[in-house]
Amino acid sequence: MRDFCEEGMLLTSATGGRALGSGDAPMPEAGDVVALHFSVATPDGQEHFRTQACIIRVLDSGNGLGVCFPESMPRDAFDCLMAFSSASGFVPRTEAERSGAQLDAVAEQSQALSGPQTGRDPLADDILRDKRISDADATRLRQRLREIVQRAMQSIGGRFFDIAGEDLLIKARDAGTNAVQSMYFEGLDIVEKCRDLIESTFTDGVLRQVDHISDLEEVLERRRRREQGDSKKLALIDTEQFEEWLNVAEVITKAENRYRDQLLDLRAQLGLIAKPWSHKDVVPVGPSVICWSFHVACENLEFRRQVKDDVYHAFGKALIPVLGNLYEALNKAFEESHVFPSVQELRTVLRERSVVRNRSGVRIDPEVYQGMESSVREAAMAADGVGPARAGQNPYAREAPGEAYSTARTMLGLNRGNRVARGEPADDMLAPAGTPSYQTFDQTDILSALGVIEDELGAAAVTDTRLKPRLLEVLREQHGDRKAFREEDFDTFEVMDNLVKSIQKDYFITEGIREWIQRLELTLNKLAAIDPEFLRHDTERPHSAMQMLNQLAHLGNATDAKVGIDREVGRRVDELLARVVSEFDGNADVFSEVVDELHPLIDRQSRAYRANIERTVRASEGQQKLGRARRMVIEAMEQRIGGKQVPLLVLELANPGWRNLLVHTHLRQGAESSDWLDALVVFDQVHGQMTGKIAESDDEYIDPDALLKRVVEGLTSISFDPSKRTPLIMRLSSVFVGDSTGRKAPVEYTDVAADGVAEALGLEDLLPDADPEIDSEDEDVRENWARAVERARRIQVGEWLATSDEQGRPLILTVAFLGDDHCSFVLVNRKGIKVRELALKEMTDGLHEGRITLLDDYDLPMMERASQRMLEDMHHRLAYQATHDDLTQLMNRKEFERVVESALNAARKEATQHALLYLDLDQFKLVNNTSGHTAGDELLRNIGDTITRTLHNIGAEVARLGGDEFGVLVRDIETQAARDMAEDVLNAIRAQRFDWDGRHYNLTASMGLVFIDQTTESTDAALQYADEACFTAKDAGRNRLQEYELGDARMMKRHGVMEFVTQLDKALDEERLILNCQRIRPILNPGVRLDHHFEILLTMMDELGDVMPPADFIFAAEAYNRMTTIDRWVIHHVLQWMSDNRSRLDEFAGFAINVSGHSVNDETFPDFVLAEFARTQAPTGKVCFEITETVAIANLDNAIDFMNRMKIIGCTFSLDDFGTGLSSYSYLRNLPVDYVKIDGVFVRDIANNPSDYAVVKSINEIGHYMDKQTIAEYVEDEAVLNALVEIGVDYVQGYQIEKPLLLTDLMI
Repeated sequence: MRDFCEEGMLLTSATGGRALGSGDAPMPEAGDVVALHFSVATPDGQEHFRTQACIIRVLDSGNGLGVCFPESMPRDAFDCLMAFSSASGFVPRTEAERSGAQLDAVAEQSQALSGPQTGRDPLADDILRDKRISDADATRLRQRLREIVQRAMQSIGGRFFDIAGEDLLIKARDAGTNAVQSMYFEGLDIVEKCRDLIESTFTDGVLRQVDHISDLEEVLERRRRREQGDSKKLALIDTEQFEEWLNVAEVITKAENRYRDQLLDLRAQLGLIAKPWSHKDVVPVGPSVICWSFHVACENLEFRRQVKDDVYHAFGKALIPVLGNLYEALNKAFEESHVFPSVQELRTVLRERSVVRNRSGVRIDPEVYQGMESSVREAAMAADGVGPARAGQNPYAREAPGEAYSTARTMLGLNRGNRVARGEPADDMLAPAGTPSYQTFDQTDILSALGVIEDELGAAAVTDTRLKPRLLEVLREQHGDRKAFREEDFDTFEVMDNLVKSIQKDYFITEGIREWIQRLELTLNKLAAIDPEFLRHDTERPHSAMQMLNQLAHLGNATDAKVGIDREVGRRVDELLARVVSEFDGNADVFSEVVDELHPLIDRQSRAYRANIERTVRASEGQQKLGRARRMVIEAMEQRIGGKQVPLLVLELANPGWRNLLVHTHLRQGAESSDWLDALVVFDQVHGQMTGKIAESDDEYIDPDALLKRVVEGLTSISFDPSKRTPLIMRLSSVFVGDSTGRKAPVEYTDVAADGVAEALGLEDLLPDADPEIDSEDEDVRENWARAVERARRIQVGEWLATSDEQGRPLILTVAFLGDDHCSFVLVNRKGIKVRELALKEMTDGLHEGRITLLDDYDLPMMERASQRMLEDMHHRLAYQATHDDLTQLMNRKEFERVVESALNAARKEATQHALLYLDLDQFKLVNNTSGHTAGDELLRNIGDTITRTLHNIGAEVARLGGDEFGVLVRDIETQAARDMAEDVLNAIRAQRFDWDGRHYNLTASMGLVFIDQTTESTDAALQYADEACFTAKDAGRNRLQEYELGDARMMKRHGVMEFVTQLDKALDEERLILNCQRIRPILNPGVRLDHHFEILLTMMDELGDVMPPADFIFAAEAYNRMTTIDRWVIHHVLQWMSDNRSRLDEFAGFAINVSGHSVNDETFPDFVLAEFARTQAPTGKVCFEITETVAIANLDNAIDFMNRMKIIGCTFSLDDFGTGLSSYSYLRNLPVDYVKIDGVFVRDIANNPSDYAVVKSINEIGHYMDKQTIAEYVEDEAVLNALVEIGVDYVQGYQIEKPLLLTDLMI
């Protein structure tokens, strides 16, 4: 891609000189419609775009195309290319952290530009000028530049008019018609009459860029305006306008290619006078400025289209020779000025400033990628960490999340609040709020303590358990109780401690990296004491210490676990780490300096890695071409011998001789070549004459000797084994010619099945199976295996996976190459060396059996992984406190209800049975009354341990429900096994003896048992039944098990469910489902109605017009597979309402529509939704689909696929019921959701329950860190709303906000 605008692109062959129509590809022609797939490299990933385009022009050289988009380039693609244009022009978009060694004033001060600089004298603001050039020198150089440029523009103008006049006159003379001749005379007349205007406008336009410096952003903004117009486009693209752009772009491209090196030197020199001049689109002597100035001079002249093309062609012929003279004159003038550094020095600095690196320090070379073949480019970019998104990754996600330090501090504060609420004492090393500064540790105190530890350790590394406790000990030894930590300092070291622990737990890194981090831990803590802000730097602009840690991880990860780091790399890193440790106290820039020292190591490693990858890809491509050729041979032979009786001798010829000839011919010359066709003709001739289908009397009959000669020539051309060739030819001769008496040998036949051609040709085992199957009768196994196949098919180049070698040692590998139809996977290690090649079935087996694990976060820099893991651990600790009993550490009642709800949903979906136990200790009050509450607490802990220990082998989930009551849930268990299990628990309690202060207690318990299956009404009902059974056991004398007897109620319930299903089906047919909606409003600025949206809720009317309980008909719909039908009904009617009420849609943000797990797993559901949008023309940006966290995680691949397809058309997504359980950062990162809806179970009691408050705030912090907006549901009163305002949730929903109302009654 040489250039682009909103309307189209100028494309050239990647190899430069090779014509597009060479080889097997047909020559493209103007008017052809082509499918265009292009990718744009960015530091954080490779963005892919697909669209259709029409060829407007084929360049004269034959190696380029001008293509136009029917309805303009997609907006996101244009923006991405604009960003790439800036980056690839050697103007970094973010300020690099760099010392003064490399034009620091230019690199740093230029970033202070806050807006357009048109009309500003650069000498009035020296931020545009390098400090090494004085005002006087800069003024003199600009004046000299202006003189030379003015003369050159006058020369170009004079040459243009001479060339244009001659060319147009010749065109008029050679015109085939009077109309064409008149057109050229008319154009010639315009050129002559407007000469003065064109010359002055053109020259003034170029000189204006010398006199008034524009910065890059202003030039790009002018480009946007030029290509987009000042108003939103509503009509199709003006092809003539695009061709005019193409004329300019073509001349620019030719000139830049011709003078690439000279332009690089001039940009380096002129960039010292005015920093924006270092960019190719801003430098005033560059082809871009000159050509666009000529365009401005001509744009209002009324040339006919063909004449305008010839005018630009003439300008190109005039421009290119003069540019050489211009650049030579400028170079001479600059040398004579004795102001500039050497050209070589400037060129080196400019190249260094142009380097873009990803967050792991890997150098990104966009222009290098553009010149590669597509498959090599994809693998090379993946090797550099900018490959395509993984199949399970969110392509819309913000790759670099927000700043983690503040989020971590918030969570630490929440944890402290929880401890206080539970009555635990505050940390004695933490000063209370308001403590005078002289009673808190200052920087000197902390550094002194760290110095003591450093002296103790000597050259030894810190372990992950020694530093923080020892730091606290030393501070206490030095200051006693007189001082304590300020909260911010205490949190800083707590974050450091957690961050290091997260790094140490990172199973992606090697032992060598862990050792490096341990050596730096004490120095990093010193840095935290001096500058805690280094932890606050976000991932887009990390502190140099963070950059260095990521670099170390990248260097160390170039090997596999338990394999030593490269000796030379290890030695150099050891030297640099020793330098950091020894120099840090006196050199604050040591981290930045070491980052620069590490860059060459990473660059060398990356080059070697990329080279290995490229070799692997090229070899794999060769194998793939061989496979394609073999498939073509099979396809050709299926038409000839498949499903037929075939002479054995024909098969002997085909396998392997003629098969190999065809394969080689296809590889060398392709399926359209004459040699390929000739080889097939010879085979057909042998087959036809041997079977008698071609008789001697037929015209196409060939003399047997001549035919055998052609067979011999074909086999000889591939060096077919003579020891096999000669006997084969003799047997063919015996059939075609006969023996000395003329008697011919009989022809023997065999059957070749229609699907047996590959086997007949001996190719069956040489081609990978693109459609593997598993040999199992178990339906669950087959279903899980099918999901593994689908996941394998979604693997992309650059995706990382974990497995093990033959000795069981861990291996981390990446996919370097994919075979056609994902039938094979070439895997390389972290050095880029091929380790394995797996067929689709092997990859599927590995995924299905757990021997292969796809890695979600390996592509993230180590410090981002560590930050995310640290925050996730902090959140899980808060969630654990909110969902577990403080005394026994068992689940509390709230979490147990959630677990039972999950089991009930599984029972309905999978027709399974679960057992629920409700246990109450007998005479617990006796222990409390006689031995005190401390004894009672100890007894409850013992009982919890006893239950857990008794049931640990069957995966039971145990909870303390309150007081002396416990709950147990055992999933997927038979009736008798559940009864036996319950008796085991009772026996274990009976066997336990509790002693306290000389008193001995014999323990018993009463227990209720209820079974959960498809007929269970609800979670509340199940717990109520279990409680009633337990109460019955107590009434019957305690110390026993009582099973709840449903009796006829179960059959009645099952009958009732069937009745509901019948009612539901009739309601769907009779349109008795009712759409309701409930407002979701922003918590801030609630009066801004445009930000309000509404969740769609559903009710059903029975035949008498009464509202049926939603839980009942939803239960029936889930149990009997009606949810997808309901989802489709809702979407159909909501989108229809939006279509019918289009004028009202601008008054609010849109609707949230719930989607069930059944629909997420329905392959046809996305197509249905797309069809409904097409039918109704409802605005996609007004629809947000809600998917529960449980559904999304249980169907992750399908959920991501559905989300991505809907996101492409503009829909948004909300992750509902986000809370504990499976929630984690990796899911939030990979799921392309826009909103996180906090589980209402934590919101309801937020005003009164500190643990719930902490969980909600933690989820809110997580959501914002991941760049998601948060929604709190079940906002039922003012106190809850006020707490949510305090927390900072984005949106709220509930009766306090607005009760649900009929969609038809919606008043915005």
